[in-house]
Amino acid sequence: MLAGLCTGPPPASTLEVKVPAPNPRMARLYFMWPAMIGTPWPIGIAVDGKQVGKIQANTYFFVDRPPGRHKIAMQGVVGIAWTYEADIDVRPGTHYYELGPSGVFDYPIGYGPFSRAANGVTGKQIKGSAHSAGLVFLEVAPDKGPSQLAKLKPLGRQ
Repeated sequence: MLAGLCTGPPPASTLEVKVPAPNPRMARLYFMWPAMIGTPWPIGIAVDGKQVGKIQANTYFFVDRPPGRHKIAMQGVVGIAWTYEADIDVRPGTHYYELGPSGVFDYPIGYGPFSRAANGVTGKQIKGSAHSAGLVFLEVAPDKGPSQLAKLKPLGRQ
């Protein structure tokens, strides 16, 4: 009688994160962190002053927000507290944002694990304000976003 209850782990399809289709009137914001080197601490991500999730190296998550202007921010502790904030203006549809090394830390290829290329970062840095930030937000082109997500572990909707 108990044999039917002990069938092993659930099928792989039930372990996958299901991503619902975006509402066509909303902006879906994907936050991803492709990183060869991460921190042992998750990085908090906020939209309009409210934390919407935490991200670790080689993961991503998404939130849906109404179109218009928003402030995105990351907060972390790496020896000292640091933040990076940027203003974005989004339309309905999908938008992709990477966490990646700031221009200060963007060494040419061959200069180690801190270069954007070594970390698989493809976006363009979004102008923002920083307090001791080694990581910044980079906007990824819509045609490159899905291939970047495919390389990372999904955390789902936050």
